Amino acid sequence: MLLITLTSYHPYHVGVTEVFIHPNKDVGVSCKLFVDDVQDAIYRETGQKVNLVLKRPEDTKALNAYLQSKLQVIWGSKPLPLVMIGYEFEEEAVWCYFESQIKGKSHQITLCNRALYEQLSTQTHLLMLQYKDQKLRWKLTNPEGCHTFTFN
Repeated sequence: MLLITLTSYHPYHVGVTEVFIHPNKDVGVSCKLFVDDVQDAIYRETGQKVNLVLKRPEDTKALNAYLQSKLQVIWGSKPLPLVMIGYEFEEEAVWCYFESQIKGKSHQITLCNRALYEQLSTQTHLLMLQYKDQKLRWKLTNPEGCHTFTFN
């Protein structure tokens, strides 16, 4: 029992958010979080127990609703509607995938990720942005929720 408890506990709280911009087409967003943390956050926020491994429709819906309330992408000055296209597991983490259409040109994008901030004061999100040949990075640390990238 102690072994199960120790392996499910992790002393660091880091999420990864990757954004790929395909000019004049779309934006792809990938968000990686620890499964146990996100399941606990959904339960604390909604009272709904989820088991993402089962991929039940109600669990997927709860995951999408939670992340929709925490993730935001702003293209220039326009918030983009994110559509969840799925999720998959990587060891103790879950990768969640979103996409959105972009219209018009912009030289900046704002990425916001406040996932798990309400329960983990040490939560950090590593932001990675790829646009054409540019790769930009930033670290958000709770309570900082957003960063604006400027590119050519």
